[in-house]
Amino acid sequence: PVPVARVEKAMQERANRQMKRGQAIIQDAKDSLRPAIEHKSGIDVSLLSVRPPEPECKKVYLSEAEYLHDLKKASNH
Repeated sequence: PVPVARVEKAMQERANRQMKRGQAIIQDAKDSLRPAIEHKSGIDVSLLSVRPPEPECKKVYLSEAEYLHDLKKASNH
């Protein structure tokens, strides 16, 4: 037969484990009520957005010869 002290000790340890599990469940419930990320209004979110592409600038030609030279480079002949 098991002495009474061991039985009482085992029951006390079991009760302690149950209370510890219960406290963990309570803490999880409290944690679920808190927001995950708090909003900070000081951050400029527009920096993260994609900027529209800049329109291509037309080249300014100083002479007609320069213009014709670029036309020849771009042609398919």
